[in-house]
Amino acid sequence: FVNLDGVANDTVSFNFRGANPEMSGIINLTIQGVTPNVVAHLLGGKDEIVDQKTVEVDGTISFKYIKPGKYKLRFIVDENLNGKWDTGLYLEGKQPERVIFYKDATNNQEIQVRANWEYDISFNLKR
Repeated sequence: FVNLDGVANDTVSFNFRGANPEMSGIINLTIQGVTPNVVAHLLGGKDEIVDQKTVEVDGTISFKYIKPGKYKLRFIVDENLNGKWDTGLYLEGKQPERVIFYKDATNNQEIQVRANWEYDISFNLKR
């Protein structure tokens, strides 16, 4: 580009890399028993939220580009549809919103994600 004074800009180049699908995993999660809304959290080490999705009806959601490691799934039954967990109100007799953790058939909560692997998980919130 040349400005009004005739000064041209210098060439700028920048190399970058996006997420490499071969270096990450995918979790396809089929959820049943969604009423009214559910917030699904993918939790990493020390239970920090890596990704979250809001689910309004039964179906499948995907967590993509997950770095290899151990993860957990947490579900919040979002009764007031505000997208977050709410505490209860003792004076009004209102209970906190339910929190449900995923467990597999062996009662294990952790999901070991490997690079270039895809996991298909089914979970019924009514269990």
